[in-house]
Amino acid sequence: MSSSTNTNTSTYLSATFPNEFRTPPPARLQSLYSDIHRQKQSNPEGFRSSIGWWTRVLDGLVRNGKQPESDDALVLHVGESLGEALRWEKVGRPVGLGCVVEELANTRVLVPLQTFLKSPVPMNYQPGLAYRVAAFVVGKPF
Repeated sequence: MSSSTNTNTSTYLSATFPNEFRTPPPARLQSLYSDIHRQKQSNPEGFRSSIGWWTRVLDGLVRNGKQPESDDALVLHVGESLGEALRWEKVGRPVGLGCVVEELANTRVLVPLQTFLKSPVPMNYQPGLAYRVAAFVVGKPF
């Protein structure tokens, strides 16, 4: 990865999240960059807060074309280059990034590209009330 990619991402992060990305880094940033997986059971509210923060960060990177090695504004490219681009001085790489991506996939905030492309209906499709009633009645054994 080029240092210009990391600088581009760092500049975006410090401009968009000035309270978290400053020197020295606050305890909150250190917490967000730690392994948050254990918080899911021990501190569910903190876990949801961390996932929400990372959702905003990743969404902003995609929407603003600030992903490493891609200017894609629709698809999040998850890989080593993303973790490296998110490296922050005195904090390091986000250790819990894999957990964040997994949680976002489990909650369908993120959908694998191939799943999206192969889906016969739009991913955000919500059937109308008549369809749901008919499906309930027809699907119910007599």
